[in-house]
Parts: sequence; C-alpha cells; structure tokens
Amino acid sequence: MIYTPEQTAKILDAINGIEMSNNGWSWVENDPALIGALRIAGYLVFEVRGGMKAYTRAAQEALASEYKAHGPASFAVPARAVRNTPQEPGFDFEAMILARQERWMMDA
Repeated sequence: MIYTPEQTAKILDAINGIEMSNNGWSWVENDPALIGALRIAGYLVFEVRGGMKAYTRAAQEALASEYKAHGPASFAVPARAVRNTPQEPGFDFEAMILARQERWMMDA
C-alpha cells in the first residue's frame, strides 16, 4: 500500500510512541489505515475501552507469560477487549504495575 505523507507521518509517530514507551504499548488513533500499517509492521493492535492500544510483540508476550506464571494474582493481563463493570469501573492496573516495579527497583 502507498501512504500519503500525512499518513506516513502518523504511522511513524505511532511507532515512535510504542517503541519509546516504558511498557511496550501506546494509545493510537482509531484510523483503519494506521491500524493496518501497524499490524503489517508487526505490532498488535486491540480495541480496549473504546480506544485503540498498540503493543510490541515482546510486550504482549511478557504480559502473557507473567499472567500464565501467576494467574489472576498477577497484575499483568494480556490485552483483550475489556468492559467496564460496576465491580471494576476503569480500575487502573497500569498504576499498580508501575508501583510494583518501583518497589522492586527500590529493593534491588
């Protein structure tokens, strides 16, 4: 596929956001051309809570292996569509993950 200069800039900006994030994922615009280009480039893109998240394959594999090793007790949850429920109205798992990582770094 041939992209316009604007689409190319948007794709490169999204890739930069994913690669430079501290956790291997980034929110991306819900644009079919962008999502298609990211998937072609090897990124995993999911619709989550009405937005789009793009992950590196390594980040998604790390989340999956952490979840497999520790099950529901793990803060790592592989990406999938998530529904807000009364029991979990947008609970911030990422903040828990970052807090846990910070505790590990302080103990090292």
